[in-house]
Amino acid sequence: MNTSIQNQLVNSSELGLCNATLIVPYINFTFKDEADNSFINATIDSSTWEYWLSEGPVTKSLLYSNTTENNYYVFCFNGGNRTLHNTRSIQYASPGYPQRKYDAISDLTNTVTNKILWLLSSSDGIYSSIQVVNSKGNRISGVGVTAERQFSGIWTIIGQEVTDDAGSVTFWLNPDYDHRFTFTSDDCIGASVTIRPTQSQYTQQLQCDGTGEDFISQLEGLKYSRTPIEGIIQAGITNFTYFVTSSKYTITNASFQIVNSSNSVVLNYTELACSSDECLLYFTYDVPIGADIKGRYYVDFGNGSILLEGDARWVNVVIDTTGKAGLSTLWNDLRYVLDDWGEGSNTGDFNRLVVIFFFMCLGIAFFNYHFGIDTQNPGAFMFILTMVILSGSLVGGLDGQGFFYYNNLSSVQFINNYILAFFMIIISVSYFIQVNTQAKR
Repeated sequence: MNTSIQNQLVNSSELGLCNATLIVPYINFTFKDEADNSFINATIDSSTWEYWLSEGPVTKSLLYSNTTENNYYVFCFNGGNRTLHNTRSIQYASPGYPQRKYDAISDLTNTVTNKILWLLSSSDGIYSSIQVVNSKGNRISGVGVTAERQFSGIWTIIGQEVTDDAGSVTFWLNPDYDHRFTFTSDDCIGASVTIRPTQSQYTQQLQCDGTGEDFISQLEGLKYSRTPIEGIIQAGITNFTYFVTSSKYTITNASFQIVNSSNSVVLNYTELACSSDECLLYFTYDVPIGADIKGRYYVDFGNGSILLEGDARWVNVVIDTTGKAGLSTLWNDLRYVLDDWGEGSNTGDFNRLVVIFFFMCLGIAFFNYHFGIDTQNPGAFMFILTMVILSGSLVGGLDGQGFFYYNNLSSVQFINNYILAFFMIIISVSYFIQVNTQAKR
């Protein structure tokens, strides 16, 4: 058997700042001043690259930084004419120019890509933050936000950030020009807005799966969403949002009011910085303990405010169970919760009765199926039902409201509280008298 030995030279693929061994330029970074369009020197404070070739899944990384100012940075690759797939994140700055960030995912080739990175002097801009929330007012982290400005009529990226745990990003921007912000997220529908950043704080709402309630107004082309969802609300600082869109009318402003149980306005918020077709209101309110509040939602098309909804209701349920236990506490807790399931006393009465009898029917069926109590002793559960209703009524004492209290039945609270228990006792006693009479025959 004859064998032969052959040698094969394998060159590693390397990306880095051009030097004596890396001589094929793939991308060239230069820097310009936004205000006067002049070239300036800058530093690359940090950069992270991940790159790979199409032939395989292996990736390599490059970390590069240079605190010395240069007017350009050229990165070379020794892969000849091969396409370089890569992601890059670069933070850059210059003395007197706040730091900015540039992120990109794009292929590079030996046809050099020239990329201008823009900086803005500390005397020409302001810091402007954008908080990204969903339609429930919850802050969203991990949202990619791209800031663009027009140069010679072309939208050009000037900054890129990702929202932090507070759902916020901050850019250094020129307040004299319009900027376009694009929001991208894997879990939400992306959005794009154009604003002139004259304020230090803005809020952007994204529509995310399962987070919003949308309402269609009787006005043609008008939709709105609001948060939080109606019902029981926790005391303390609470986020409220109101987002209205119009495909027909031009929105001038939108406003929101919170009124208490006495119909007194406790919060009045108006947003004047609306676009022509949409308006977002985002604010917080310190919900007091035991609050019973309603929300009023308005929109203005230039002829005065129009009320879209005025009966959104939130209630803070106060249940003090500190150091308490037992049947009385259980009944009181259930009564507090069920009272606030319905708007109005009659609805509360109905909810209490339906829920308690539903679970009692389930319990009776369960025990009868497994133990045959009612089968062997017909009517035995009538006694159990009577005791449950009597226990629920005793929670209210002589002049209070128990679990089976009837609102507006009479002017005497004792009658309203014990009327159901009274009839159940009569029915139970009558039943057992009848059973005993039949047994003696």
